[in-house]
Amino acid sequence: MMSNNPAVTIIIVTKNEEDNIGRCLTSIFSQSYPLNKTQVIVVDNYSTDKTVTIAKSFPVELFSKGPERHAQRNFGTRKAKGKYLLFIDADMELENNLLKEAVTKAEKENYDAIILPERAGGKGFWVEAQKIEKRCYLNDPDMLVANRFIKKSVYRAVGGYNLKLVIGEDFDIHERIKAGGFRIGRIESIITHYEKTNLLVMLKKKYYYGKQVPGYYRIKGKKSFAYINLLRPAYFRNWKLFACDPIHGIGLVVMKTCQWIAGGLGMIVGLVENLI
Repeated sequence: MMSNNPAVTIIIVTKNEEDNIGRCLTSIFSQSYPLNKTQVIVVDNYSTDKTVTIAKSFPVELFSKGPERHAQRNFGTRKAKGKYLLFIDADMELENNLLKEAVTKAEKENYDAIILPERAGGKGFWVEAQKIEKRCYLNDPDMLVANRFIKKSVYRAVGGYNLKLVIGEDFDIHERIKAGGFRIGRIESIITHYEKTNLLVMLKKKYYYGKQVPGYYRIKGKKSFAYINLLRPAYFRNWKLFACDPIHGIGLVVMKTCQWIAGGLGMIVGLVENLI
């Protein structure tokens, strides 16, 4: 055990997350890392459900801020007292030793940011398809980014999240951490991500994100396409995952194709809106 446990600030952004926030906070307050060294901040985007009521049942610092998650995160960091920042979404659940492992990795091996791997959580056909997708990304340098656990001084040095970006802000800050010459490590403890798996909801989300692509391209240029590529090399490198579960593998192909089409339609609408 570390002789000196540095303080960590966990920042959770929420908007109408009554189905998830309780599970998320329970996993945080069940961590093996000392609670007296953990500051938990919830930044809510004016939820209209029971998110705030549930959050208030835990010992958190609660604030209201919008309009997007990057603005909420930047706001949360201004209230942060910890040496390290951990950014998570309300639909995430942390393994019991995740925080302790991340801090130990950073402190003992002098890392400035830590990659936290994810897996899909929940039940249902599309969840099983997502599980294959997440497993493909475990060793994908384009998808595993160190935007969740960051030394606060490094976060400030790179300027925090870019408020001009509605999408890709996590990849953007990761690139700036790398460009700054900061050291990035990786741990084995996993975040379980309970994303909404209703296909229509997913397509609406991709359509909305697609509309933001023209603005993202203006800022990031050709780098934009590294993160919206339908035929990711990771899928081909992990072909055995598809072969072992062909039904859900086919489901993943169908899901990603539909998402790509929805995103493409959104991008076309976004381009037209920018021209008008």
